[in-house]
Amino acid sequence: MDLVTRGDASDRRRWRAILAAVQARSHHPIARAFQERRAGDEPEAGPTRVEGFEVVAGQGVQAGVTQGSGPPMTVRIGRRDWAWESGADPGLEERLQGPGSRVWASADGRPVAVGQVRERLRSSVAATLEDLERLGVACRVLSGDRIDRVREVVAGMPGLADAPADDGGRRLDGGLGPLDKAEQVRRWQAAGHRVLFVGDGINDAAALAEAHVGIGLLEGAPLASASAEIVLCGGDLREIPEAVALARRVRDSIRANLRFAVAYNGLGMVLAATGHLHPVVAALLMGGSSAVVAWRAWRGGSCHPGERPRGETVRDTPDETRTVRGGPSRVQRLTPWIIPAGFVLQVPWLIGLGSLGPGASGMVGSLAMLAAWASTRARSLNPTGDRQPSGQPQGPPDPSTRWGPMVWGMLGPANLAMLVGWWADAGFGPVMRDGVCLCCSGHRFFGFGAGVPWMTLAMVAAGLPFMRRAILMWTGFWTRLAVAVALAVSMAGGMDWGATRALRWAGPGHPGQFLIAYAGMTAGMMAGMLFTCGVLEALRRRTR
Repeated sequence: MDLVTRGDASDRRRWRAILAAVQARSHHPIARAFQERRAGDEPEAGPTRVEGFEVVAGQGVQAGVTQGSGPPMTVRIGRRDWAWESGADPGLEERLQGPGSRVWASADGRPVAVGQVRERLRSSVAATLEDLERLGVACRVLSGDRIDRVREVVAGMPGLADAPADDGGRRLDGGLGPLDKAEQVRRWQAAGHRVLFVGDGINDAAALAEAHVGIGLLEGAPLASASAEIVLCGGDLREIPEAVALARRVRDSIRANLRFAVAYNGLGMVLAATGHLHPVVAALLMGGSSAVVAWRAWRGGSCHPGERPRGETVRDTPDETRTVRGGPSRVQRLTPWIIPAGFVLQVPWLIGLGSLGPGASGMVGSLAMLAAWASTRARSLNPTGDRQPSGQPQGPPDPSTRWGPMVWGMLGPANLAMLVGWWADAGFGPVMRDGVCLCCSGHRFFGFGAGVPWMTLAMVAAGLPFMRRAILMWTGFWTRLAVAVALAVSMAGGMDWGATRALRWAGPGHPGQFLIAYAGMTAGMMAGMLFTCGVLEALRRRTR
């Protein structure tokens, strides 16, 4: 800040001390510039006492000041026509040169000083405006500064050229008081716009209260924060477009859930009323409906809107850009959809292969919906499995800490492939025939080559891609091939062992032998996979 005062060097020190003491009571960002003390600024007249400090909205601040044993005076700091209402001092103003926002000061109505503050935009403003424009949010600037000063500050900002806007107003407007800003907000609202106002000064309080949503800044004036519905604590304005994007996702999720619930329950009531839906199945499907709605609602608010696609250029400041590399690949982006789909698609295969009745079908459907929801929620802790923090270099993934995708991939898509292979092994028909389950390779009913069933081959083919983290942590083609073979053998052997043990436990002719065999194969397959992965990880750590 540059400051010129009346009088000689001694008077300058005196007035700097007086203005700093008054501005110490203010929370306005410009007031902090007056509070900076320089060497030799301490006046000789003694300590400065400030009484009756008052903020005059849209004008400035005033207070009663007594310095040392001198007489009390009324000091005003703010707009020119208010602080210097008793008369101007052109000579004092001419001593200031260059751009900046000016602040005038008087003592008992007599001009005593003029300050010129050089402001700079927050580093996050450029990126914030770009993101808002990309979201289709029109941006306007309402300022108490002169319009030429507003143009200087926002020069080069996207979407803020000083030209007429679509709503008939201007994108930039200066010289506005608090009531002018509030009136402009009301005009936008009357035109049918939803207004989000961001401000940190006392002069913004009325507009913050008038807008549909007001956002204040924690380091701004307390009155502005108290008038706003939202207070931005970190000072990073890029949180604003992220909040807008998240709010839109939540709104769309609520609307979609309402439409889904109406259609789902309406169809269910018609089927139940006409006798086409068993009461037990209807009760289970009702629980499934609630689970699906909860899952969809969670998805609508869980995705961070700040995530950017791979290789997108991001502007942090007007002169500084960076490229985000190493975002999720296409396979990683599809995986969160493939795994839940694997659970859902198992339902018709289980019902058809096992010739399940209404009760068992409803139970299978509900469990599949629950598993699909649980897999999505578990993956939310690390959606891509190996993503690094935003903007950080992308190193190789650490497979030893990524067990979740392997487990869910085996339970979902790999099990689905196993059911398709089971259908092929059964001659492309039901597995349950005349009360007998063609249940597992232990029966040697199916065979391919040396007696390996298609269900095993399909399970291994679909499951190994989810084992890639356990395979790629090794170096060398032959080593990785040996690891893949070990995983395939352990999963196939575990599946056969699990089904055999489950059927022996249930005994011959058990009415639920199909689902028991399926559960045994799944448990054995998972046990074989986890055991082998654990051994491989321990071996890798010992040889590292």
